[in-house]
Amino acid sequence: MEPTHVRYPQGSSSPYEKSFEKYYSQLDRYSREEIDGWKHALEQICCRSGWSLDMTGSFEAQLVKKVVNDIIKTLDRVPLQVAKYPVGLETVKKDLIQKLHLGSAQTAVRFGIWGIGGIGKTTVAKAAYNEACNDFDAASFVFNVRSTSLTKLQGQILKDLVNYEEELQSVEKGKYLLADRLRGIRALVILDDVDDRVQLDALAGHWLSPGSCLIITSRDRHILNTAHISSVCIHQMSGLEESEGLQLLSWHAFLRPSPIPGYEVLSKRIVQACKGHPLSLEIIGAFLYDKQNDTDIDSWNEILDNFTVNKDIFKTLKISFKGLSAEEREIFLDIACLFIGERTTNPILFWKSMYKNVRIAITNLSMKLLIRIDEKDVFDMHDLVQDMGQMVAEEEQTRQWQAAQSSSSSKNVSNISGLRLYKGDLRSLKMLGTPSLHYLHLEQVHIEDSIDNLPPSLRWLKVDSCSFPKTMHSSILFEEVILAMKNKFTSVVDSLPQLRIMDLTGCRSLQNLPDSIGHLSHLQSLNLSECQKLDCLPNTISNLSQLLYLNLSYCENLLYLPDSIGNLSQLQYLNLTCCRILIELPDSIGKLSQLKELSLSWSEKLESLPKSISNLSKLEMLDMLRCHTAWKSIPYSILILPELCLLGLPTRVMEWRWCKPSLTENQDQTEEWTTPKFREPMTEFRATLAPECRK
Repeated sequence: MEPTHVRYPQGSSSPYEKSFEKYYSQLDRYSREEIDGWKHALEQICCRSGWSLDMTGSFEAQLVKKVVNDIIKTLDRVPLQVAKYPVGLETVKKDLIQKLHLGSAQTAVRFGIWGIGGIGKTTVAKAAYNEACNDFDAASFVFNVRSTSLTKLQGQILKDLVNYEEELQSVEKGKYLLADRLRGIRALVILDDVDDRVQLDALAGHWLSPGSCLIITSRDRHILNTAHISSVCIHQMSGLEESEGLQLLSWHAFLRPSPIPGYEVLSKRIVQACKGHPLSLEIIGAFLYDKQNDTDIDSWNEILDNFTVNKDIFKTLKISFKGLSAEEREIFLDIACLFIGERTTNPILFWKSMYKNVRIAITNLSMKLLIRIDEKDVFDMHDLVQDMGQMVAEEEQTRQWQAAQSSSSSKNVSNISGLRLYKGDLRSLKMLGTPSLHYLHLEQVHIEDSIDNLPPSLRWLKVDSCSFPKTMHSSILFEEVILAMKNKFTSVVDSLPQLRIMDLTGCRSLQNLPDSIGHLSHLQSLNLSECQKLDCLPNTISNLSQLLYLNLSYCENLLYLPDSIGNLSQLQYLNLTCCRILIELPDSIGKLSQLKELSLSWSEKLESLPKSISNLSKLEMLDMLRCHTAWKSIPYSILILPELCLLGLPTRVMEWRWCKPSLTENQDQTEEWTTPKFREPMTEFRATLAPECRK
């Protein structure tokens, strides 16, 4: 059957022609409006894109496989988190969605959203993505274009649209692959926060296929003109109407859509002062959330006085910053200047060596909307808030990022607690002269002498692609140290017996660890993610008696884990995601009595799980996404783990082949037993009675 048969059901070639003639001859049974409604429904359904046997040369099995793969890809698209309180969003979203359909099957459409920072460009783009992504063959939302490398952004688009995962070596190679691999794919691509023509050239070339859609958000209208976006397809974001602004402020300040009695006038004055700027309203509202007593009226009036003195958005945001405790300010500035895009694990351990209430501080910063922690447990914040934080740090001269050659010429480094040096030569670290330095990040820096002049205050040394001395003097005995190295691993760690954290993420040439790693008896976190040549761990890893966190994700050549891993008595988190040739886990894994999370997702060759896994009494999360074989061997005894949450198991059909092993004729047969918790919703549950189960 062809689409035309459905579009024109009364055509001479349509199999529906006689049926409709029959219906029209029976108007005593069916009304003409009812029959016309059926025709209209058929006309509508034929306009939907679908699959045809012609796609696979009339091979039905191949077509079925394509349909299944396309459905899986669609189901894997996770909706983006838009806004907790999406006030004023619906109207703008509808306008954008309507304009997305200005394109056709023969053309691609480009759309632009522009406005000042914090006005809601990204929020609207995410809402449009959620609404429209399933209307395309593939979709990609690219965040933070302004602050991310072009090859990384190109790689994300290729991965999202065609599942291409190889690392790109150059922007030109990325442009070629975008044009070559995306030919014929109807794609939705959103580029968020573009501010440079070079980004457009690398990411928004002429590779879009007919039927595709490109959305660009920017603070600069000229960028959208450069991208050849028609003026009719450019939307300027303006502030919220006063009624919408009052509603947004009220949701954040009072957790209701309108002010509480007694605060109506003050709330309206703040909305008018913010001029409908959503980010300002959200942050000020969150700041005022716990200031609703009679004694707090002064806080509201103080904010209004600040608005009267100046109307600068940065100074508006600084009102919330000034309301932080001393610890919260330091942590906020660290995130704004040093830790955007960093997983929370290492920074939290870093701060715990200096501050008492780190978790509380992070929670308060999140509650005040000054920071965000995304679904990957990575620190983030709105770019406008980040700009404000970096401006404060520059004013206070507490955190700097600069070329290595210019470090010695800094006017005042005595107060610096965080320093990033990149690209250059550094004769001696004595040149830094920073007695209060806590964080030092060296990137592509050549250091000539031995590192024996680091201040005792240093807590985190991060080294990326540097020419690094082979040894450190043994006199360097920091109380708390984090060492992060990329692309190169040397024996420097042998001289750091107090090392707490070692981060070797992306050391692609690292094939094995030295036995001397067992000397790091204070190590709490070992990150070997993306060490693609690493094939094994030394037996001496068992000496890391204080290790809490071990990340081996994307170690694609890891063959096995040593039996001695069972001696890591304090280990709480073990990540084996994407260890593609790992076949089995050692039975000794059952000795990890403190283990809380075990991730095995995408370790597709893993054949089975050891029965000893049921000894992990504190296990809270077991992720087995795409472990096509291993999940079938989950031992029945895992049912006794009270807090276990299983992730990644097949959600359509789950067969439980086990029953409680301790149930005998002499026991109370009404005794209850429970299955583990599942994160994904189950659409079908099947319990199979095994022969050993008693009736």
